[in-house]
This record gives sequence, C-alpha cells and structure tokens, in this order.
Amino acid sequence: MRLLDQLRERKNDPLSQEAADALSDLLRKTTSLPPDMGNIFDLPEDLLSELSIAIKADLDDQLVTVISAYDGVASLDQILVGLYRKFGVIEKRRFIQNKLYRMDSIATVKGRKGIYALSSSI
Repeated sequence: MRLLDQLRERKNDPLSQEAADALSDLLRKTTSLPPDMGNIFDLPEDLLSELSIAIKADLDDQLVTVISAYDGVASLDQILVGLYRKFGVIEKRRFIQNKLYRMDSIATVKGRKGIYALSSSI
C-alpha cells in the first residue's frame, strides 16, 4: 500500500496517477474475499433482491448501520425510528438501551442523556 500512496502523492504527474489507479484496481480485483458476505446493507437494492439468502441482519449490525446513517451520533429516539424505517424492526426502548450499553462499538456521549455514538466518532 505504501507504493500506492507514493504514486497518489504525485498529483501533477498524469502517468503516476494512471499507475496509481491501475494499481488500486488490481489490488481490488486480487484481494481475497472473506468466506461470509459481511455487512450487505450497503449493496444496491437490485443486487439484494437477487441474493438467495434470507436477509436477516444481526441487531448489532442494524444498530451500527442506523447510527452511521445519522453521521455517527444519534439519540435513542432516532435509533428507534431508524431501526423501523431501515429494517422494519420494532423493539422496546429499554431493550435497545441495554443492547447499546453492552456493545463495544457504540458509546454514550458524555454529558448528553440518551445520545449514542460510534466509538470511532468520539
């Protein structure tokens, strides 16, 4: 990856930019894929409709997706509405609070009651 960064730094050199793009494309095509599909909710609807798997995301993934949709910080009310709008999930407020509290990837925002953020956003 260091070579790719070095090539991208030479912005005025069209040849190095072309080489960086070619290297980036090659890396994308040759990098192995994980055995599971991972988070599939960023895929286009057309592709999701073609998949033969039952699309039932783990609640943890759904919560992270919803908070990410609010730029990494969301109130509990926003999370509850987001879960319904994105996934059709209806859960009790207390259940979601407890779930958010136990998740390592989500933290409460200090000094703000009922506000949660992705740990990477804090």
